[in-house]
Parts: sequence; C-alpha cells; structure tokens
Amino acid sequence: MDPPDSYDNEATQSAPYKPGPGPSNKRARETAACEADFITIGREIQNRYQLKLGTGMSESIKFRSYFGCGEEVAVILWTMLGAYSLLPDGAQILHLLWALFFMKVYPTESIGCAAAGGRGHAIDPKTFRNAIWPMIHAISDLEIYVVSKLWLIVVIHLSGSNLSLDQI
Repeated sequence: MDPPDSYDNEATQSAPYKPGPGPSNKRARETAACEADFITIGREIQNRYQLKLGTGMSESIKFRSYFGCGEEVAVILWTMLGAYSLLPDGAQILHLLWALFFMKVYPTESIGCAAAGGRGHAIDPKTFRNAIWPMIHAISDLEIYVVSKLWLIVVIHLSGSNLSLDQI
C-alpha cells in the first residue's frame, strides 16, 4: 500500500505513515513449548479436539501420520528455530504444524486451507501462504546447523566425485 498523498483531516496528516501491521495483542510465551502443546494444537487441526480416543501412543501415531514427524521432533524443531533466531515474525506453533502438514501432503491451496482450519472454518489462502512459506524457509535455513559435513563427504564419495574437503 502506498502512503496517502493528502487528507482533509489534520489528525491523519500529523501521524507519519508507517507500513506494516499494527500492534499485536498476543502475549509472548513465558514457558518453553512442550509435547503436550503440540499434541493439543495438532488435535485441533485434525478436528479431534474434543475426542479422546485411545492411548497416548495412538495419539502419537495419529500426530505422526498427519504431520510427518512425532511431537518430540516437532518440539526439537521449534526449539532449534528459536535458538538460532530463525522463527519468522509472529510465528506460532500452529504455523509450524501447518507447514509440516503442507510438506507432508503438499495439498492444493483450497484443501490446505480447509485442513488448516481444523474445527473452525477454512482459513484464508493468503493467511495460509503467509504462515507456511516463511516457516518452510526457516526450516530449510536450519540445514547449516543440522547437516554434518561428514554426511556430505559420504554422499560425494558415493557419487564418485573427486571433490576434497577443502572444496566443500
């Protein structure tokens, strides 16, 4: 949005134009995320918020089948994104789970929005895109902290390349 050229109202002329969203009414999280947080939010996305069927093990299996990893891995991923300051602005656990679901299923936009809405209604496609893509890029930025050079050397060696460690 371009800044306004002129207004008749003097009150709006005195305030400088500042692009971007207004102040957020969300409080910062005071405790570290835990597996129970991910299970609870995951159940809501799966539209199973009120249903408590089966054991904790079956909850873990359902979480893994929907998001492509266990809740333990999701907590580690969230913690690492925070530790390396890679979390996008305004990121929530919900957005990470949307991104994991998207990467596992790779749905069309309408199906992804309907699934991300959970027990509520389908979310806006722009909201979905603006939440998942920065999170996916942040996850990919973890590569330099997670992938070891030893693994890279093994892959290069198996591919038959003559690169040395200094060239990597």
